[in-house]
Amino acid sequence: MKKLFLALLMLLASNLTHAQNDTYKQAVAAFVENYNAGQYSKIFDAFSEEMQTFLPADRTVTVLSGLKTQFGNIAGTELIDFKNGNMASYKATFEKGVLQLNLSVNESTRIRGIEFKPYVAEQVNYDHVVNALSGINKQQADLIFEHVKTFPGNTQLAFAFVENGKPAYYGIIKENDTVKFTTNSQKVFEIGSITKVFTATLLADLIVQKKLKPEDEVNRYFSFPFNNNTRLSFESLANHTSGLPRMPANFEASVDNQANPYKNYDANNLHAYLKDELTLSNTGKKTYAYSNLGSGLLGYSLGLAQKSDYRDMLQKRVFKKYNMRNTFTDRTAAAGKLVTGLDKDGKPTSNWDMSVFAGAGAILSTTEDMATFMTAHFKPSDKVLALTRKPTFVVDEKMEVGLGWHIIKMKSGQSLHWHNGGTGGYTSSMILDASQQKGVVILSNVSAFHPDMQQIDNLCFGLINTLP
Repeated sequence: MKKLFLALLMLLASNLTHAQNDTYKQAVAAFVENYNAGQYSKIFDAFSEEMQTFLPADRTVTVLSGLKTQFGNIAGTELIDFKNGNMASYKATFEKGVLQLNLSVNESTRIRGIEFKPYVAEQVNYDHVVNALSGINKQQADLIFEHVKTFPGNTQLAFAFVENGKPAYYGIIKENDTVKFTTNSQKVFEIGSITKVFTATLLADLIVQKKLKPEDEVNRYFSFPFNNNTRLSFESLANHTSGLPRMPANFEASVDNQANPYKNYDANNLHAYLKDELTLSNTGKKTYAYSNLGSGLLGYSLGLAQKSDYRDMLQKRVFKKYNMRNTFTDRTAAAGKLVTGLDKDGKPTSNWDMSVFAGAGAILSTTEDMATFMTAHFKPSDKVLALTRKPTFVVDEKMEVGLGWHIIKMKSGQSLHWHNGGTGGYTSSMILDASQQKGVVILSNVSAFHPDMQQIDNLCFGLINTLP
């Protein structure tokens, strides 16, 4: 999963001229519009015949939806190079990171090559950064250092390593160009989209208690019909097969502070979207398309279904049940324990208020609590957590989805359950191997908009390979 963004390869030729620069502007603008709208079939239709042969329609959907899972929508593009009239390179700023987009079009303005790769603003020498990590084995220490040395000062990462069902904790901080050990297992971080796993856990609990069924439609709990008489099941919201876009069309109009973008989007905005603007990208066919809107709607609908508040139910049915004493949906409860989030430039930034999107990303937690939740997954008697891990849809040969979880199929035959998260001031990643009772949690105050935020996921996947 972590390498999906490298899966779009180039098919380049050299017949274009500089005079076609405007063509590239139109091509990249159309790509961004269709990508953000989840209209992957339109992107495929814009491919040249050679590109369509190289990257068939189903694979195009898989690759682009995987890209969106990791990085979100594209907020903007900036031309950085135009080589020999046959390839334009752009700095593409996503919701959760920055990538370089290389694009080639033919004489008919069809895309004949497209590539995403890590964006490198400039070659910076980090040899001056000191590795002062101690209290951990050398392989893990070196791995951590190599992945965090480019992050700004005051960056913190908190780790939980679980082996044979038993957790151990480690923490690092970067101060004065030195990466060193710190104790932060009880410090609180925003976990971003890992919240979706907990929202799905709440759904699974209600299913096991026979209060809901996976196929039940959320529509019955609303007093109005959805646009186009669209019907949505609880399961489709939990496993991203609903066809809903990543974000509602009326979201941007509610944003007055990019540092805290979800704050103003309330139930009234959501109802207006559902009644008047709701559209699906997968009409007639069940497909995977990651959706913050879907997860937010899931949490909100669970509250309506049980005539309760989503946050209260999460506290009673999940946090309390799994003894997560320092896990919250209200950051004021974390006073004195909350690590300050950093923006992409390493400066303190606002926390996010998720409002009606709470089910998509409102949780704050510690590595101790996250490890406690992870080890609960290793108990065969826990039917609720087992249900969340059960595959519900096959995306491709490399990935399935459960309720909330992405299930990564490894070449070794093992299955890893994974989710990550990102907000304006934090990035997180969590992987567990239930069969081996092991896993890794990383919580950090690295911004989801930092160019190197992908290193958090890379590090998490790397570290689980160090566990026996």
